[in-house]
Amino acid sequence: MVLQQIWKLGRKWDDLMPQELHNALQKVQNSYFAMPDIRIPRTVHNFSKTTSSQLHIFVDASMAAMTAVAYLLTTNSQATPPQVCFFMGKCEVAPIKQMSVPKMELEAAVIGVRLLQLIQR
Repeated sequence: MVLQQIWKLGRKWDDLMPQELHNALQKVQNSYFAMPDIRIPRTVHNFSKTTSSQLHIFVDASMAAMTAVAYLLTTNSQATPPQVCFFMGKCEVAPIKQMSVPKMELEAAVIGVRLLQLIQR
């Protein structure tokens, strides 16, 4: 979104950016380095013991961005509770030409459908 704000200014490649946007980019960069060592397991679930699985896709939008996320819910034949894990997500910055929130929500729904199609393939 910060890059989109820079684009809206219409500056040339070698022009200096305003201090406010420079500070915003610096804050994003610093937040990456401040994160602890995060480990995300590569396996989603042990499907050999799965008796049921459901894919749930949630979408949302604001005036700034649209997003869709997919979660996988799996259950097994044992008496263990169901497991839910984040499966995949997709986010897009709102277009430069402003749209209404209902239109943005519809665009988020399209992203959700495309995410589902990608997962199904």
